[in-house]
Amino acid sequence: MNCNKCGYSISDGARFCLACGAAAPPPQTQPPPQQQANWGDSQGANYYSPQNGHYGQQPHAQKPRRKVNPTGMILGIISVVFAFLGIIYAWIPILTIFGIVFNIIALGLAIPALILGMNGTRNDVRLSKPGKILGTIGVIIGAIGLMASIIMTGVYCATFF
Repeated sequence: MNCNKCGYSISDGARFCLACGAAAPPPQTQPPPQQQANWGDSQGANYYSPQNGHYGQQPHAQKPRRKVNPTGMILGIISVVFAFLGIIYAWIPILTIFGIVFNIIALGLAIPALILGMNGTRNDVRLSKPGKILGTIGVIIGAIGLMASIIMTGVYCATFF
């Protein structure tokens, strides 16, 4: 083998050129047989690149992005807000009727949010898991608020009339 810098003939096992001191090129070895791996393999299997002559990791193929339907999450957030408003209005003597109305609205929005969150996918669109969580919270708080509003309405009506 010859030195890349000065062209002096050097032995195959030498690490540097005896004439100029330049580092000897690494010995050329045959790459091992290619490992059969899928592009985008989660382990990032090694492969041999003939263009640059070294080993590296295969680039991962991007998974197609799936759209997320935020409808369940939005309905869940609105239902929780209405449920809290309904609980607040349940304790105000003149406004208990608004507590009943707000809690009915909260339940009316929380149930579809819960259903949308539980269905998984529809038409290859992932539905919102937060919708399931917020819908559940909205149903629980809305039901408790509705019961409290009805009881407090009865109490206030009995005391005033």
